[in-house]
Amino acid sequence: MINLFSFFLLSLALIQVNVPESIIVELNQRLPSTSEKGITDTDSLPYVFTDRMDILDLTLRTEAATWFTVHQLPKIREEWETQQIHLRDAIAEGAKIENVDSALPFNVQLTGTITADGYVIKNIAFQTLPDVYATANIYVPEGEGPFPAVLTMMGHWESGKLAGQEIGHTLALNGYVALIIDPWGAGERTTSFNEFEYHGGNLGASLMNVGRSLLGIQVSENMRAVDLLISLPYVDSDNIGATGASGGGNQTMWLTALDERIKAAVPVVSVGTFDSYVLGHNCICEVLIDGLTHTEASGVLALIAPRALKMHNHTKESNPAFFPEAMLRSYKNARLIYGLYDADDNISYDLFDLTHGYYQENREGMLGWFDLHLKGTANGSPKKEIPFENIPEVELMVYPDERFDGVLSTAKYNIEQGRALRSHFLNTLEYDSALKKNELQKILRINEKSTLSQIHQYSTIKGWDRFSLKTTNNTIK
Repeated sequence: MINLFSFFLLSLALIQVNVPESIIVELNQRLPSTSEKGITDTDSLPYVFTDRMDILDLTLRTEAATWFTVHQLPKIREEWETQQIHLRDAIAEGAKIENVDSALPFNVQLTGTITADGYVIKNIAFQTLPDVYATANIYVPEGEGPFPAVLTMMGHWESGKLAGQEIGHTLALNGYVALIIDPWGAGERTTSFNEFEYHGGNLGASLMNVGRSLLGIQVSENMRAVDLLISLPYVDSDNIGATGASGGGNQTMWLTALDERIKAAVPVVSVGTFDSYVLGHNCICEVLIDGLTHTEASGVLALIAPRALKMHNHTKESNPAFFPEAMLRSYKNARLIYGLYDADDNISYDLFDLTHGYYQENREGMLGWFDLHLKGTANGSPKKEIPFENIPEVELMVYPDERFDGVLSTAKYNIEQGRALRSHFLNTLEYDSALKKNELQKILRINEKSTLSQIHQYSTIKGWDRFSLKTTNNTIK
């Protein structure tokens, strides 16, 4: 059994806490050896705190609330236009969004075409990253066009694009090209062929091991989806919209903030505050690394100004991160930036008495918003949906029988990237140890060395002395 004092010092070394000599002397005096106390390896450790309040929860929520207050948006347009440049760079760095190669060939594979009443649906795969292909359905109205187009991003529906066909049908029936893409790791892009799975959790977080993030890699692919849309002769490249629900709504927000080719956006059941995200069990695809140290959700929404943005939130929402009151806090702050551009009418929201999802009411509200801002033919009010019939999901599969090798799962992508990184490192003859140490500290977010300032000792339980340690940054351990 490791000596308690040695374990304590090892722990402090790992968390980068400087321990004053006086504290070490004090702790040495207070801690008898395990042999003196007759403690064995089989003894269980008692809790230090008898009242098991979640201190971490309270600490993080308090810090998040503080950051929400700190991140005030400028009230002068020139100041904002300077700040937004740095903010976009910070988001790109935090999300690990590398330069998206718009010149990369799409190498579109068309595997099937479905003829519907007034439009066709094409099952396609296209290259998003080098040797990486995404599966998608594209809904194309009859006629020569060019038509305005809408990129639809799916959230956490494991079947991916298949769960979004209602959006595709109604867009095509109303004269829009609709591209519905399988999110990274979902739909036809899962670990095992034709076995749908959740793309987040540890699976999505594993991308960080190869220097990527699920949020960033999805944004990168969605930018490539916009590239594909504007390359099509029947698409009006000046009128591109974006929509999605839940994680797809988050992707709508991030994509529209970073890609100015998106003229109008409708994120559904997704906008809240970063403050409300803390310990809210959101998907890793919605998490920007170091996000709250740079901005709040209102800052991301403000990056969209003066382009058109309408948010849909639901009063029966189950996720506190997306409660209407959280969205309204972000809306109120972002609207100030829209005011700097005299574009107050370009930001709006609707509240529906619905649960989490993308329903007919959302589709009708989305149609009215896009008719106004992508067609210029309406006043933005909801537009009645034209009836349609859903298609059997198997018919919308790009690869119903055998998956193309370029459609990589998260696991396969990580394995290939990991092998390349390992080969690179093994063939590097020397490293700057100081540089590598600094890189490691940056990855671990070790940006300060706190000092142990106080020791609290509690009564002994079953032969165990109990302590809590307070550091100079008011952290209790």
